[in-house]
Amino acid sequence: MPPGSTDRPGRVTRSPGVRAGNLPGMPDRTATGAASARQLPYGSWPSPVSARDLVTGVAEPTDVWAAGGAVWWSQSRPDQGGRIEIVRRDPDGTVRDDLLPADFNARTAVHEMGGGAWWVHDAALFVTSWADQRLYRVEPGGSPVPLTPEPDVPRGLRYADGRVTPDGRTVICVRETHPPEGGADMVLNEIVALPAVPEGEISEPSVLVSGYDFATSPRISPDGRKLAWIAWQCPNMPWDATVLWVADIEPLGDPEGAQCRLVRP
Repeated sequence: MPPGSTDRPGRVTRSPGVRAGNLPGMPDRTATGAASARQLPYGSWPSPVSARDLVTGVAEPTDVWAAGGAVWWSQSRPDQGGRIEIVRRDPDGTVRDDLLPADFNARTAVHEMGGGAWWVHDAALFVTSWADQRLYRVEPGGSPVPLTPEPDVPRGLRYADGRVTPDGRTVICVRETHPPEGGADMVLNEIVALPAVPEGEISEPSVLVSGYDFATSPRISPDGRKLAWIAWQCPNMPWDATVLWVADIEPLGDPEGAQCRLVRP
């Protein structure tokens, strides 16, 4: 019977001296299937599958946002240093997968756990850069423009979890401040307001909420007149004890400006 033919289903015969196929990096085997002895240090066995092979082409979608008939989502890029990119699918089905520059990582370090690194308003993308933790605005087809000042401490002012007022003039978001003297007990978590459109010199955001160890999830009512948020104190965790606040938003100074304050009932 010729080599490689079968005498019954599921059985293959080989002529004497024909070697069984060997996988790259695996021990050599004789025609009888016996493996020749090889010893290598732990973790040093050669493999035909590299770590790069495992992540090439992998792009995991995470947060999703729908606005103006378009769908936006963040996407991890393991083959690009693990950075986070923002992708948009337009109403006509066109997918734009490079809304941010190749060196921009859409990720925040607020609360050390991250999350809420970007949001959308009227097709404009608001996003925190992992490199400096500043907040940026990105118009369709444009480059990131900073909305927040440079901190005294590298990555010392971190922004996340924001929303834009219905008139498009003001961003309300979480800011975490790491002072020059350092120390976890010196970190401040606040909710701040800042202009949503960059105009001239970047101004310091105005503080709306302070005094809690943690403040999160600022949400603006559809009419732009109220703000809700959640806060809690250590040693509580958010699933132990939190406070839900609601307050009126009151403009300050120029009614066309972005500065505002909260009036609690």
